[in-house]
Amino acid sequence: MSNLGPILALALGLMMGGAFAGAETLPRAFTQDLSGDPVDTQSLLSGTAAVVIVGFTRASSEPCQAWEDRLWSLHGDDVDCRVLSVIPTENVPFFIMMFIARSVRERTPKERYPYVLLLKHGRAQWKQSLAYDKGAGKDDPYLSVVDANQQILWQGHGPISPDLLGHIEAQLERAKAVSPVHIRVGLLGRKIVDQ
Repeated sequence: MSNLGPILALALGLMMGGAFAGAETLPRAFTQDLSGDPVDTQSLLSGTAAVVIVGFTRASSEPCQAWEDRLWSLHGDDVDCRVLSVIPTENVPFFIMMFIARSVRERTPKERYPYVLLLKHGRAQWKQSLAYDKGAGKDDPYLSVVDANQQILWQGHGPISPDLLGHIEAQLERAKAVSPVHIRVGLLGRKIVDQ
């Protein structure tokens, strides 16, 4: 009977989150949001599912914006999900980075500013985690769905398409099903705890 306790604890641990233990984790970044405020991606995404959109080239900015607009229209009010846009600016001269930030601010609604990040360091790590393809997918937006522990459940790249959107939505439902925020929502979808 004394061996039953550790076995039950292990089983409970696997059911509560260990199922994704072998998955890759989204890289942690200490950076700035579009307002210039400091951000830790781990804290920002803690406890909720998210779709992360990253554009590694200038040519990917328009398709990334299209994804961001579409996903915000679907999940902007969703307590279980965040839409995070990441703009790598590593090795970009300061005056050009300021131009980029101003340009992005002009086309981004203010309520999204905390979820648009200017990534100053770690570009190579993000490319590796998102399986960046410098050939065919060089100018694509790269997307990933992460769970409440920032485990990457799905990743892909490309412009908006019904197929890609379907993959994202299916994986988001999977991620949200285990989100601690999801547990705080009533049966009829009403919020029990404010975010």
